[in-house]
Amino acid sequence: MATVIALVILGSVVTLDFVATVLLIRSSIPTRVQKTLQLLFIWIVPLVGSIAVIAILKETISTPKRDLGPGSAGNEGLPGVGPALESFRGHHGDHGGGGDVGHGDAGYGGH
Repeated sequence: MATVIALVILGSVVTLDFVATVLLIRSSIPTRVQKTLQLLFIWIVPLVGSIAVIAILKETISTPKRDLGPGSAGNEGLPGVGPALESFRGHHGDHGGGGDVGHGDAGYGGH
């Protein structure tokens, strides 16, 4: 019985490594060195390596190409970041009503 369980576990790990290898080979990772190192990682550290490489490939595939351009900080698509905030004035934004409420003497005379 223990032999059967060991064979099932071994077969599952080898299958997962094989799937990770196929996904890696078919991926569009730019350099051969990256693919080679990840392939070695899959087979030297069987279970952890294959899960890590599959997770990396999934993240690479799910990240839009426009966010991967040179000089990209990865925050262009985040809400509240970018040129959409240029309409606000100053570091507190436009609160309406004007004036300098909360700053200095606010029009109430000297100190």
